[in-house]
Amino acid sequence: MKDIRPLLNCLPEGLILQQRHRVFDQIIECSLLRPFTPSDWAIFRRYSSRILELGTVPSDNVSDRDFRKEFGFSEELLRALTRPLAPEPLFPRLRSLKWCNFWTKGFDFVKVILGPSITSLVIRPPSSEKHNVDILAMLSTACPCIKTFEWKHSNHSEPSMEEVDVVSRLVCSWHELEEVICWALNSTAIQHLASLPSLRKLSFRPHGISFPVLSSPTFPFVKVLDIASPYHQSLSVVAAFIGQCRSSPTSLIARGDKATTISMQELLTALLEQLDKSRLSDLHIQETDSETEIPLKLSSFKLAFQFCSLSTVRIDSGRAVELDDEALLEMADAWPNIITLEINDRRGWKPQSDVSLYGLRAMLQRLPVLQKLSIAVDTVLLRRSRIIEDDRYGQFRVTRPFDIHVEDSWVYEDDVAEVAAFFSDLFPEMNDPGSFSYFAFAKDILDEIEPADEVRAVRARWNIVVQTILTMNRIRRRELGLIAGVSIDPCCINGTGALHATRA
Repeated sequence: MKDIRPLLNCLPEGLILQQRHRVFDQIIECSLLRPFTPSDWAIFRRYSSRILELGTVPSDNVSDRDFRKEFGFSEELLRALTRPLAPEPLFPRLRSLKWCNFWTKGFDFVKVILGPSITSLVIRPPSSEKHNVDILAMLSTACPCIKTFEWKHSNHSEPSMEEVDVVSRLVCSWHELEEVICWALNSTAIQHLASLPSLRKLSFRPHGISFPVLSSPTFPFVKVLDIASPYHQSLSVVAAFIGQCRSSPTSLIARGDKATTISMQELLTALLEQLDKSRLSDLHIQETDSETEIPLKLSSFKLAFQFCSLSTVRIDSGRAVELDDEALLEMADAWPNIITLEINDRRGWKPQSDVSLYGLRAMLQRLPVLQKLSIAVDTVLLRRSRIIEDDRYGQFRVTRPFDIHVEDSWVYEDDVAEVAAFFSDLFPEMNDPGSFSYFAFAKDILDEIEPADEVRAVRARWNIVVQTILTMNRIRRRELGLIAGVSIDPCCINGTGALHATRA
């Protein structure tokens, strides 16, 4: 259940008033009309005892200031819900609780919800505050059987030392953890998790740059290992930590705050020395440094070519990308079974890409199972050679489901038709506009790309390209149907592109 409002609907009329917010029409505000009576609580508990999962009302991105409005509960109602007449848990069968971005007064309500039946607990406080420590201190007693635990600030702020110590002691008190996402762990907690046989997924940020001696093998049954550098540090620190591990995850995520000329190479060197190369299938390298002037070249991550079993590669950095056709072909030869390949999917390549559309096609010819690709391309070369002179036109086509993001690629007005014809030939089965995306970045990233007026014009041209691709593909399917002697209703190929045909 997403929140407790459906439960409140079961209470007697005249107890709680629900009405639309006077400014935000989509929000329903709940307020208390009179005090709870014993019979009201009896009805509440009758239904709350059936609830196994409870989520949070606000969205993950809502600010603290707007939380109460999004939450939709008056302070009087929230205060009443934190004072049940009986000491027993309000949700005695609750297994999973997710509570995000709660404001200060919400802590008391969380304390009432907590109980020994909970095995999955996700809490994302807005920042490091004294209230965090108060609730953390009671969790080991209130919820002794936790298997899934997430504690991470919703605004990614750095936790206090006190919070790190309390969270770490809490993690050490649980011995059947299966999944941990926590960016506030000290050496003692890491040592505890390193030898835990039940652990399958771990996402953490070490606190400090000195690491404990770990057991070998390290995290022996972990399949997904997600390690972030300490705040304001690079992937080199993650590499130093990996250097003390002997692990065999199938998925590895490494995150660094800063970028250096050797940080990515140092990380990959450590991975090659310490991880089982034959088991690693997913590799995600992330750097959040948006001010670096260090470019992303093939040499930056070429060591990853030795992981020949990779099916997913994601490199997400703030660096300007310097890759060309030859680099793409080398990547295709190194990872022939790759299914997902994303290079700076969240931030773009920044300069004009050196990857031609012909290079893109050549790479796809070598990757028979690739289904998702995110790169930037240079569309200008097509103008010089003209598609009618392309001797490979119609010789290779991708007919499987495919998603492509051309990121911050530029397309000029004179090239729109040629580019659309190229992609229509390459992806003749594409019939969903969502399969072809461009400039699909977060708003703050999009606002940084200049000049803004030209960016809007380029995005408009890509929209024309996509619509033209879909139109060309619909026409091609109709023509093929007519050639085969099939009568096709034109209405059936608009929208989804699905064909409903009968023999003529």
